[in-house]
Amino acid sequence: MLTRRILIGLLALGLLSTSACSNIGGLLGGLPGLGGALPPINAVRVQVINDSSFEIDPRIRYTEGTGFFSGLFGARSLDTGTLFPGDVLSLDISCDSIGRIYSQNAGQFLGDQTVGQARTTRDLVRDSDFKCRDTITFTFLGDGPAFGVVVAVNGLIVE
Repeated sequence: MLTRRILIGLLALGLLSTSACSNIGGLLGGLPGLGGALPPINAVRVQVINDSSFEIDPRIRYTEGTGFFSGLFGARSLDTGTLFPGDVLSLDISCDSIGRIYSQNAGQFLGDQTVGQARTTRDLVRDSDFKCRDTITFTFLGDGPAFGVVVAVNGLIVE
């Protein structure tokens, strides 16, 4: 009888520790390098994917405010650098820092020569198009005149 109680206790302890580990993993999952699917609670994850055959400059811009005039003044460039074919960049940005986000005339290049240019996307606005802990994905695809960008929030295409 004592052996059975010990086994049941060990089993319960094992189940509790597994549950605690999964909860800790869920909490830490949003931290960079820990393989989480969600960004931290107070951030928005921005993913930039180059699914084209050439180098790109995504020219992603964002503002802190959400009002109309915030888009006219004070937009900052997201520091993406040049992305090569197949590159995927993932950045977590504080919710307080990102009120609007868009790609403005992204360029596609072969060396110093412009191969294609995408149109400017519409502004995505916090609390309207996305919220904290969402993932915004800019996927650049096509080549030359067919070069463009598809924008998705949490996997749902919005543009």
